[in-house]
Amino acid sequence: MIINKNNATIINSKEVYIHDSTLTSAIYDFVDRKVRIELFDGTTIVFHNVVGVKSDSCAFWGKQLRQFVIDFEYVFDKDLKILPELYHIRDDIISQKGDISDTYLTADDSFFESSLILCSGERLNIACEWIEFD
Repeated sequence: MIINKNNATIINSKEVYIHDSTLTSAIYDFVDRKVRIELFDGTTIVFHNVVGVKSDSCAFWGKQLRQFVIDFEYVFDKDLKILPELYHIRDDIISQKGDISDTYLTADDSFFESSLILCSGERLNIACEWIEFD
């Protein structure tokens, strides 16, 4: 399934349900701007055209719970963590240079955020253009 900004709220539905799944790997490919999440049940989530990643790794609710997924959520505009800061930086550059042709964060704003929440209380927020959920 392909998820983009137009259908991203599907992440909060039963169609993209990974509660109680076990995380086996999370790989950030800096060069190709992808994050690949693999779950024990064979589910793969690939985030494409990643413009921002924010994570904590403190295990506030317990280290033994780190690999268990509580939820995968679409982040609504009022709760965005990454994109507002990036848009602000982008707009500053536009006002200084008048051009953003060298950036991945285009003016069309086709990006959205999602959050993977683990039972340990840790959170992985990713801002991207589209997700491949398989």
